[in-house]
Parts: sequence; C-alpha cells; structure tokens
Amino acid sequence: MFKRIMIFSAGLICTNTYGITLEEESQEQTTDVASSYLSRGNYLQNPYLGLPSQGGTANLSESQIASDRIAKRIFADGTWNVMGVASYYDQNGGNNYGFGVNIFAQTGEIAGFSIGGFLTGVNPYTAQINPSDPDQQALGLSTKEQLEMQEFFVEYKYSDILQIDAGRIGINNSPWLTYYQNNALNLVTYQGALANIDLGNHWLITALAFNQAQMLGETGFNNQTYYNSSIDPTLTPDGTSNSTPGTIAAGLSWNTPTELLDFRLWGYKFYDYSNLIYADSNLKLKASDKLNFEIGAQGAIQFGSDQNILSNNGLANNVNSKMLGLQLTMNYDWLELKLGYNNIWGPNDSFEGGNIISPYTYSLATDPLYTTSWMLGLIDKSAGQAYKIAPTVKFLDDALEVGISAARYNTVTMPASNEYDITFNYNVPQIKGFTIFAGYGYIVQPIDSEGNGGNNFEGQIMLSYLY
Repeated sequence: MFKRIMIFSAGLICTNTYGITLEEESQEQTTDVASSYLSRGNYLQNPYLGLPSQGGTANLSESQIASDRIAKRIFADGTWNVMGVASYYDQNGGNNYGFGVNIFAQTGEIAGFSIGGFLTGVNPYTAQINPSDPDQQALGLSTKEQLEMQEFFVEYKYSDILQIDAGRIGINNSPWLTYYQNNALNLVTYQGALANIDLGNHWLITALAFNQAQMLGETGFNNQTYYNSSIDPTLTPDGTSNSTPGTIAAGLSWNTPTELLDFRLWGYKFYDYSNLIYADSNLKLKASDKLNFEIGAQGAIQFGSDQNILSNNGLANNVNSKMLGLQLTMNYDWLELKLGYNNIWGPNDSFEGGNIISPYTYSLATDPLYTTSWMLGLIDKSAGQAYKIAPTVKFLDDALEVGISAARYNTVTMPASNEYDITFNYNVPQIKGFTIFAGYGYIVQPIDSEGNGGNNFEGQIMLSYLY
C-alpha cells in the first residue's frame, strides 16, 4: 500500500500492511525512462522528489554553476526538504502509534561529486507504544525510538549520462525493492552502491548491490529481510534470525520519446533466497484528447538452490516459480479504470506452493504485480490466480482522488480470499504541500481446518505537509 519529496505531516491510521495511495501499489516503484531521468535537478536519492511542496529546487545551468563560488555550489546549489509525520494505525483492533521528523539534504556538485543524507527522528521519548494487542503490531510502522541516517551517500554524476550513488542509499526504479511509501514514517534503504547509465535513445541501464537494509519500523541496518523481521520474528514466515549476505541486481529500461511504449527487464540475485528474472511492458493507445487506453503485460521466472534460508527452516523443498500478468487501463478525463490479472505457479513443495520469493516487499504490498491490493497481494499469500478491478475518480480539478478496488485471490496453500479497499487523497489547493490521505481495507477469508485464514481489516488517516 505504498507507491513512487519532504513533508510535515500528522496522521491517523487503521491498516495491516503499508501501501501507496489509491491504486498505485503495484506501480509505486515504476520509473519512466525519459531522457531527463539523470538530468540535473532530478535528485534520485530524494524520496520526496516530485510531490507538491511549498519549497522548491533551483534548476541551474552548467554556466550558472561554473560561475558560482565553491561555498555557494555546496550550500546553495543543492536541495533539501523537511517532513514531519504522526500516525495512528489500527490493525484488526491493535492500536499502533508513531510520529517523527525527516530531513533530506544534498549538496551541489563539485567536479561531479556531491554528498547527501536522510536523517530520521521517530518516536522520541517513547519505547514500544502499542500496548493494546502486541499480536497486531504493524510491521510497516515504527513504534521504537529511532534517530539515525537512513541515507548517507556520496554521489558522482557525469553530465546526463552516468550517476553513481554509494553508501546508505535509496533505490527508486527497481520493481522488487521497496523504497518510499507515502503513508510510512520513513523509508526502506540499503547499504551499497547504485549506478545508472543513460545509453541514449531512451535506454537506461541500472546496476546495484547491497549487503544490508534498513527496514520500516526497525532500528538500524541489518542482514535480515521481511521474511524474518527483527520487530517480531513470530509474525513472519521464518521466525528466526537468519541473515543474508545481500542482493545484486541489474535492469534495462527503454521507452519511446512520447512514452507510448515502455519496457523493463530486471535480474536479481537474492543471496540465500533465490534468483529472479522479471520483465514488463506497457503500450498506450490514444483515442481522443480525453480518452486513452493502456495495455500492460508482465512475467517472471524464479529459480535457485534447494539450500536456502526458507528451505533450511522447513518452509520449502525447492525454489521454482513462474508468473504472468495482464492489465488493461482506461483513462477518460476524471475517470481511470484498471482491470488486472496475475497467475503464479510452481511445484507444490516450493515456497507457498510455488510463490515468488520477494525478501524486500513481502508483507508491504509494494511488489509490481497488477493485482496487488492496498493491504496484501499474491506475494504476501501464496501461489495462485488473482483478479482485480480498480476505478479511480478525480474531483476538484484533480485535487481529490478517490480509489476503489476489489480483488479475488484463488490461492493454493490457503483459503481463497477477497479484498475490498477504498482510498482518498486530497492535495489541499489553498495550502500547497498539505495533503490529506485516508484508506480502509477489508479482507474476507474463511478459516480452514488448520486455522489459516480469517477476516482482517486496516484503516488509515494521515495529514502531511511537505516543505
């Protein structure tokens, strides 16, 4: 329920897994590969880049920067944002609270180099503040005191061709890695390096590697994943402290100059988990000035050694999974309608009946599948088939968006379920940067003979101000 700036916010939440506003969960990590992706002023490490805000970033030409003194280049030619947030989150009656302030800053360039960071301060003077029902701890909401640099990096940029970030970094264009959720207190970040190369003609190649991650709601970087979260391992499939050496991945992206057609191909090696190859493509068809259609297709193949963290703990005998998906979208002025389908299959003795292993999106509903809902999706359940319909309407000159969705999950290792969601996102025109978000989700699922299943609900209200 999260999907793809700096803000002051106060919020009220009632939900289980974090998500993006409206029906953009599966598109949150999607980044258009326009020629401006590596352009000056497009600060890729800024999680709040592009959101409405009172502040702004100076877009300076090469000649302007060259004429500035070194001190001005460092302190005046960069960018910064500030965000404050407070949240209440009710997961099946379990109260979760959190509040904090985030600061992002990046210096201007000197010989192509700059330094940046993201400082988060969450829940000062508090420890665990979820006393009502510890079993309903929200994995995506910090309830522990945090004060740390979630991002702290050195960046090198050569023209609009090459950009390298190293240190504690965010990754915003990789479909199977969670980064920023607009209803979360802070980020998911990674300790490693990221390189983007513009090959020209709208081709972009990305390579990354990291050895640790900073999960939502957790203090510090570690070698664990969302399959064994340190908040409460008993709430995750692998209730141990097993660690992974990290992840390496590479991706190739392309789109036409008018972005009518795009394509992505990614390969991942999740060490001690699996190998994943993923591809998707979208074709836009314009019928009139107000009416257009879009066809999306996606697929994935996953494989790996029988000796991995999940199989070693009795959760799978092998790693073998395949996925296909199709999405049809209609846009007419103030109305958007999406129809999505996904099928994940594999051997019955594979993890969750052949499900895709996704260590950094599991339980957060941030994977790229077309049928992932606001609360959960197939990745968070098991292999099977899913169908989703999601209309979104816009009012008040597009300031207010209301999204409704209904999804059916015919899963193989647990009872089939339905999820119904409604979300509201209002960018207050009179106060630029001030946003009101609300969401409610409900899962209907029978309980089987082993006690699996059961109905669940989540809801959220969040106020945010970005400067």
